[in-house]
Amino acid sequence: MRTLMFFLLFSPFFAFAEGEKWFLGNWRITEVNFPGFSALTEQEADEWLDRIIQYNMNSVELSDKACQNPLYMAEFVDSNDYMVGHRFSLETLGIHAGTVEIVSVDCDQSWLGPGLTIIKKNGDAAYIPWDGAYFFISRER
Repeated sequence: MRTLMFFLLFSPFFAFAEGEKWFLGNWRITEVNFPGFSALTEQEADEWLDRIIQYNMNSVELSDKACQNPLYMAEFVDSNDYMVGHRFSLETLGIHAGTVEIVSVDCDQSWLGPGLTIIKKNGDAAYIPWDGAYFFISRER
């Protein structure tokens, strides 16, 4: 029993069965949306455009930022509940599903910038919010 508890607490992918790690790989930040209030100006947000964020089993990297041994946790959130908590509809971002998968990335290192939350649009497109700006990312092939 202790072994199982240890595995559940310390395995970085306990929430994902094999093949469900859709977010792993290289993603390009291609646009930014401001569906509500934002602490970022358009100019500040535009500085993140065209950058590559890499989600791997052992690290997350964006420009000069790196997170070693990230812990990924997924949850499915009702779109209406998201709207209540964030004061805008996910439909504003082109997400029309009744529930949305949101992956949280836990890093021990300090990280200032987008990338620690991933909102799945589909297998090749997602949003990474930061300070009220929602950065659209598309999978690099």
